[in-house]
Amino acid sequence: AIARRADLGSELRADFVVYPQVRSADGGLDLSLVETASGVVLATHRVELEGYTVDGGKTPLGAIIARRICDAVTVRVQAHQPGSASRALYTLYLAARRRLQLLDLRQVRRARIDLRQIVSAAPEFAPAWSLLAHATTQEWSLLGRLETEALRTAERHAMRAIEIDPSDPQAHRELGRTSRFLRGIDESLTHFSTAQALAPNDADLTADHADTRCHASDLGEARRLLDHALRLNPIAPDEYRWTDGALRFFQDDYSGALAQFQAMRDPEPAARLAAAAAAMAGERDIAAQFRNT
Repeated sequence: AIARRADLGSELRADFVVYPQVRSADGGLDLSLVETASGVVLATHRVELEGYTVDGGKTPLGAIIARRICDAVTVRVQAHQPGSASRALYTLYLAARRRLQLLDLRQVRRARIDLRQIVSAAPEFAPAWSLLAHATTQEWSLLGRLETEALRTAERHAMRAIEIDPSDPQAHRELGRTSRFLRGIDESLTHFSTAQALAPNDADLTADHADTRCHASDLGEARRLLDHALRLNPIAPDEYRWTDGALRFFQDDYSGALAQFQAMRDPEPAARLAAAAAAMAGERDIAAQFRNT
């Protein structure tokens, strides 16, 4: 059974695979985390479903499961780090990744500072260069700047990651993000296609690709990609909802777009488009609230 699981993980290009099994006796859920390369069962978790909800409620089931699995993966990855200094840097890297899930300028800047420290101490760690590129681009986007020097800096960081690891999908993703503003949508889509081929089941990458397809007015493909991202990560971060709202807006679904913006934990970065969606949906009071955000 373990060999079959490892084969399936290889087909999915996944480092780890989670296998759920519902217990017939009490309706609970057993989860097994398997490492693809070795076929080893790294952890098992028993989840009692009573009292949990799938989405919403006080205790979302998806968040509980995701937290337990992520903790087990982190322990496994840290175990392969050669020393305490490397483990500390990797912990700092994980913290930076969590900060960048929030569309909050202070958190993004803190993540960028931490990542600069990491690449200074571990200059051959490609994922940190990719994430530093992401943080730099994210800060530029949240500030709404017109100058492009920050994007060129992010591009250099991404290129450094590719020099270290040409198969790093996140580095190609960041080149897609920067080139969209620096050189045009066609080059951006080329980078995103490369990144998507390297990591077809990366939810954040797929959602970013959907956003770029939306900018390219390829709304059908943008919807397909975003729906795939939401299947991979049903606990949608704000960036997913922002993209979903923009996509619905351009499809003339103004009420649906407004609902997505209102569901964001922090809708301020999308306030202008949210105000436009509210106005087009006939919600003048809500439009005024977003304009004054």
